[in-house]
Amino acid sequence: MHEDGSIIRASIKKESRETVLHIVASKGHCDFMKKLLELLREDDLYLLDKKGNTAFCLAVAAGKVRVAKIMLEKDPLMATLKCAEGWSPLRLATFRGHSKMAWFLYPKIIEDLEQEERVATFFICINRTDTSLYELALKMLLEYRELAEARDTSGETAFHLLAGKPKAFRSAMLKCFLHICLGKQLESPGLQVLKQLWKIVSEKDEKTVKGIFLTIPSKGKPSNALFIAAKCGNAQFLAELIASDPALIIETDERDRNVFHIGAMYHQWSIFSLVDKLGADEHSILSAQDDRDNTILHLAAKVAGPLQWDEMVGPAIRMKRDLKWFKDVTKVVPPDCLDKTNLEDKRPGDIFIEQHRALNDLLVNQKEMSWTTLLAIFASSFGIVAALVGAANFVLQQIRSN
Repeated sequence: MHEDGSIIRASIKKESRETVLHIVASKGHCDFMKKLLELLREDDLYLLDKKGNTAFCLAVAAGKVRVAKIMLEKDPLMATLKCAEGWSPLRLATFRGHSKMAWFLYPKIIEDLEQEERVATFFICINRTDTSLYELALKMLLEYRELAEARDTSGETAFHLLAGKPKAFRSAMLKCFLHICLGKQLESPGLQVLKQLWKIVSEKDEKTVKGIFLTIPSKGKPSNALFIAAKCGNAQFLAELIASDPALIIETDERDRNVFHIGAMYHQWSIFSLVDKLGADEHSILSAQDDRDNTILHLAAKVAGPLQWDEMVGPAIRMKRDLKWFKDVTKVVPPDCLDKTNLEDKRPGDIFIEQHRALNDLLVNQKEMSWTTLLAIFASSFGIVAALVGAANFVLQQIRSN
């Protein structure tokens, strides 16, 4: 390379057009990189591979912080050059989950990023399956408050992404233990970001706040972040917002369903931990009926979907779990909900028996349970009258349909 500098600029692989510099950068060979930079011309750092990446971009993609630092000492402008697909190095680092690289690059290029690129980077930090970049997202929020109202390509805000991530509100066991020993309260990464989001948004008028909680999809109906959280069982998300604004707990969707209706539908018991926050509105909220006059108990009577149970779980276990779920919800809602009928003149017990017919037929075929056994269990749980009424209504419906 000392004798023939063109070797440095030559493509090692014709199909990828990668040079020696690209290979060394992606592999993280620091000593080799230092010596290589002594031989390079200034414009050699800007050589692109077939995808449009500089060697610096490959170092970022591989999370090689030391090599990236060496290259920036040679030419600080490398951090401002876009990588393949027009992404900034910071966006690429967050997408690959390299938190150390992201923190290294952030102060160097964040001010030079266009707003669209900054928004995309912010959403990548929040949308990852782990929470390693939530601290960076929090820093971005503190410095660029407009991100609290920003939307991604799906029309969602940061509230929507956090609502669907209950794991982001759980703290690592070791950290919890250390904080307990030190007598300090530990806040999960998701909760820290949510608090900052709400601090910014709460300064807006009521109409703006409600708009932020709604998606603006290109197709389909808008969805509310509150009901996404209820569906996913993200009780901490809801608890934090309701504590800040109690009026949010009476919000309903397009079908007049509140968060407890949604929690009941998806068998999310954690949502019912919010009952103690209802105060004087407890009876009216828990006895509320949707646009089809279904109470919370009507919805709790339905078969649990695949979101709740593993497909490998047998029908007998599913039946017992569904029955237990129905019984648990019965203890929470007002007693008169058990006898309320919907627009189809069906009580919650009728819905349970009807919805579980296919599951029970499967049990009968496997000789695990008969209809008489199911009614007996139902009677022991809710009373013989409720069981007989449910059975009679179900038989009448079958006679009418046939």
